[in-house]
Amino acid sequence: MKRKKQYHMRLFSIVAALIMVFSLLTPGLANAELIERSSRYVNDSETAAKEKMSNRLQAKFEKDERVTFLIKFKEKADTTKAIKQTKDIAKKEKLSANKEKFMQRSAVVSELKATAHEEQQNVVKYLEQEVHRGNVESFKSYFIVNGMAVTATKEVAKKIAAFSEVEKVLPNETRQLFVSTTKENSLNSNLANVEWNVERVGAPALWEKGINGTGVVVASIDSGVQWDHPALKEKYRGYNAATGEVNHDFNWFDATAGRSVPYDDLAHGTHVTGTMVGSEPDGSNKIGIAPGAKWIAVKAFSETSGSDANLLAAAEWILVPTDSKGNTRVDMAPDVVNNSWGGGPGLDEWYRDVVKEWRNAGIFPTFSAGNTSMTNNGGPGSVANPANYPEAFAVGATDSNDIVGDFSLRGPSPYGEIKPDISAPGANIRSSIPHSDYEGGWDGTSMAAPAVSAIVALLYEVDGSLSVDKIEEILIKTATPLTDKEYPESPNDGYGYGLVNAYNAVSSIREGLGILEGKVVQTNEGSDLPIRGKVSVLESRQYVNTNPENGAYKLAHTIGNYTVQAEAYGYQSKQQSVTFEKDKVLQADFTLKEIPKGTVSGVITDEKSGEAVEGVTLLLIEDANIAPVSTDKDGRYTLTAYEGTYTLRAMRSGYHSQDVKITINGDSHVDIDLKPFFTYPGGEIGYDNGIVDAASMYFGGGAGWAVKMSLPKDKKSAIVTDGVFHFKNKKYSDTVGTEFSVEVWDASGSNGLPGKKLAGPITAEAVLDDWTVVDLRDYNIKVDGDFYMVYIQTLNYPIALGLATDNGNPYMERSYQYLDGEFYPAFVEDGNYMIRARISYEVDTPVITSPKHDEVFKDENIMVEGNASPTTTIKLMNNNKEVGTAKVGDDGKFTIPTKMTEGENKLVAVSMLNGKLTGESGPITVSLIKEKPVIKDLKPAIDQNVFPGEKVEISFQSNVIGGEANFEVKLPAQKNAHSSSKNKMEEVEPGVYKGVWTVPDVKIKNAIIEVELTDIDGNRVTQEAQGKLTINQPEVEEVKTGWNFGNGNWYYYDKKGSKVTGWLKERAKWYYLDKSGAMQTSWLKEGAKWYYLDKSGAMQTGWLKEGAKWYYLDKSGVMQTGWVTISGKRYFFNSSGVWVE
Repeated sequence: MKRKKQYHMRLFSIVAALIMVFSLLTPGLANAELIERSSRYVNDSETAAKEKMSNRLQAKFEKDERVTFLIKFKEKADTTKAIKQTKDIAKKEKLSANKEKFMQRSAVVSELKATAHEEQQNVVKYLEQEVHRGNVESFKSYFIVNGMAVTATKEVAKKIAAFSEVEKVLPNETRQLFVSTTKENSLNSNLANVEWNVERVGAPALWEKGINGTGVVVASIDSGVQWDHPALKEKYRGYNAATGEVNHDFNWFDATAGRSVPYDDLAHGTHVTGTMVGSEPDGSNKIGIAPGAKWIAVKAFSETSGSDANLLAAAEWILVPTDSKGNTRVDMAPDVVNNSWGGGPGLDEWYRDVVKEWRNAGIFPTFSAGNTSMTNNGGPGSVANPANYPEAFAVGATDSNDIVGDFSLRGPSPYGEIKPDISAPGANIRSSIPHSDYEGGWDGTSMAAPAVSAIVALLYEVDGSLSVDKIEEILIKTATPLTDKEYPESPNDGYGYGLVNAYNAVSSIREGLGILEGKVVQTNEGSDLPIRGKVSVLESRQYVNTNPENGAYKLAHTIGNYTVQAEAYGYQSKQQSVTFEKDKVLQADFTLKEIPKGTVSGVITDEKSGEAVEGVTLLLIEDANIAPVSTDKDGRYTLTAYEGTYTLRAMRSGYHSQDVKITINGDSHVDIDLKPFFTYPGGEIGYDNGIVDAASMYFGGGAGWAVKMSLPKDKKSAIVTDGVFHFKNKKYSDTVGTEFSVEVWDASGSNGLPGKKLAGPITAEAVLDDWTVVDLRDYNIKVDGDFYMVYIQTLNYPIALGLATDNGNPYMERSYQYLDGEFYPAFVEDGNYMIRARISYEVDTPVITSPKHDEVFKDENIMVEGNASPTTTIKLMNNNKEVGTAKVGDDGKFTIPTKMTEGENKLVAVSMLNGKLTGESGPITVSLIKEKPVIKDLKPAIDQNVFPGEKVEISFQSNVIGGEANFEVKLPAQKNAHSSSKNKMEEVEPGVYKGVWTVPDVKIKNAIIEVELTDIDGNRVTQEAQGKLTINQPEVEEVKTGWNFGNGNWYYYDKKGSKVTGWLKERAKWYYLDKSGAMQTSWLKEGAKWYYLDKSGAMQTGWLKEGAKWYYLDKSGVMQTGWVTISGKRYFFNSSGVWVE
């Protein structure tokens, strides 16, 4: 899909007109510049077909002196031959499957390394020379593809291209993470703490059988992972839950920044990993399909893109994990690698050798099929590379209704194969995100691929000897076929072979499958008519859709006894008990009866006024097939639906929506009170400079212009009340067109682009050469953050409206074009589109900020302050009586003076807007107490012995706030203060006073502490503390020296009175004192040496007899072992030091 160029009034000269006419006849030429401007991925294999050095690389050298580029060598390693040889050896020697896999991986790696070393050596030598000359900044070799990444000058690149062993010289492109998020709430599963996508593929049924991926390792090449996320920490291979130790070697690799500890600055990788293995230790947040598996990860993406060089480094690490020192471990390679990223559509084999070698090493390669984007609008053949390779297992995304996501790219592949290979849940997915949090509403094939990777882990747990080819066969064979109007047959290029089925896949290699087929029909006047329904197995939760043309279905299931249920919208379900037998076909037909219909009616009223509300829309959440109804002028409604239990939602602009649980059985009555939704003006948002410079239009209707709007930083949500547009009279025709449409979109798309349409198209009439204001209040458009105001051109040239643009001074980078259902950044030369938005904010509940709750006052006059929404009026209520009013200012604050009454005063702020109550603050209770000061909890409360220089804290509590307090310390007899003046106390918190007294160098017994408190009215009270103070003088301890006996041990003190430890030489003898200073006797081991200390503690030398055994200790006292010469004779001592005769 190509982007069209808009035309401006400033360009409409005769020459411009001729160019436009010619462009209509030759759209390819008209779009050439636009294709170059867009960020489409270029198929480098095609552009470099005739030359080794691609045109894109040469273009990069025109901009930069040094460029990073890739070298692709001609020679490829024959790993297939190496694998065959390995298998022959394994068969001959009857090796285990695990050993054979290790040998296979080792053979692959060895062959790759050998080929790369041999083929690259000449180029390596040349590059090393150029490094010394300053022409090469860096280079790195990759054996996995027999290639290199080089950062150097153009001349170096040209010379490399001249080497005969070099096949191509390519630019270092960037690839994208496939991610698209939505604001939708996460869907609920039928199982507690289990996400809907996990349940849909049948994983919980396998958990019950003890199959959860234990013993299998999954990997991801993504944006990283928060390794210590509660749902992922215990699943990280580098974490030892038993010891709490962490080792990131061989478990984590950062190809972008080289950081040694796993992290995720984009959230994508953490979300993907959660879908594979996530769950918390307590059983909550079961977001992962294989919670028993371990994960490792490579970070190759930053800011949603990753370079080819980084992705090659990542691929090589997956094949052979490497630690921080460069050591490699083939046996630490994962069993499956998830790739939720990709490039553009079409033939681009830059990564194909990687995928081949992963397969050859027994690593299952899962890839996301890719999402639609500005550069890939989807449709036939849009599936991205590397997912479109024959060797890649591509995964498309489905929603909760098993319908392929509109964002999911389609096949066939450029190799003529069905793509995607399979589908998995990938819409509205909840999983783990950084900061130990969870987030739902994620859309994308990025969310679908990890589901398949996890199921591969489940298969590997059951049979680790399965080959990659065999696993593909199992997944495809056991998938639930999916079709729709666009893809009526299975397999197809929308769903592949269908929805992945973990339960069937695993069961097929354990027990085998049986087939159940039949028809689901209804009886109408004696004839059987087909029904569009589902047939499900209740125990495994597996189901298939019936063919709406004939009601037929076919369901493959594991053998055994099960209950099968047929159901269809508007019909009563039916069940049958069946027995699936291996490789046998069973028949089970169902005839369903229509469910009776009933009605629910009632009246909708305003919760505040009690008045009936007209124009309220009511709908059933669980049944979108039932058309919504509206209330009449009396607030009455009637709605008819099939009998059952529903959630009835009532909504109207100006009111908060309300959900009510109802049961329709015959005729029922439900009245609802709606809470009004009050707003106040929030101003106008715009980014043009207000000066019309030109005007833009397209020749045909349907295209559009948009401006991205941002709320003030202190506002998280708003109501869009008006769209404001400036149109210029182009005067290209005598007939002036004024019709146009308005749309409002949120910013939930990729990189903040429009994601979900919130309102529109809304028909409007333009005012020419002035601002046109379109009232949007009736549409109750609530935005949470950034949003887009969009003008849709509905008329054709020459009567189409011209949207005014300024001269782009300054250019705000907020203007976008809307073409063929996609949004694109506008061109800088277009200027800023003159589109604005007016908003309003919901009236906030008022809050009283002063006084504080439970505050006590002595003065009856106080000032009540608080926060509320501008333009509202606040009525202050005291004990349910109005005592004052104030208009809230633009700053959102109010101040009301009031008088309190004796005792408690319950203050409430009531917000009013246009005479209507909008909300009430929480009550604040304050007290007016005119009593005398009271001192309580005076401390110290018990007697204390203190020494000079110590600090004594004196404190008490009181009903007095803001008083003055001090204390004195008095002698017990004279009652006069020892301190020369009163000591001031501080009020550390309301009603709490504290002071500190430093003990003087005197000796006093039972000194008295007296405190004094004076309130703001001059009332004074004193009180003595119960605790008395006794000041003691410290005793001088006699210094010990030499040998001293105490506590049953001898100690030695030096001249300073300090205990000596370790070896001590005293009067020509050696002694040993342990860490406590105690003298040691008998045998002593120090390090690896033994000594003997006699009863006096003295170290012995020479011959020693202990019992009947002789020992010999040298001059340093060390016990001897082995052969020793003593006085010219040789003696042998065993390892215990005992002399052996």
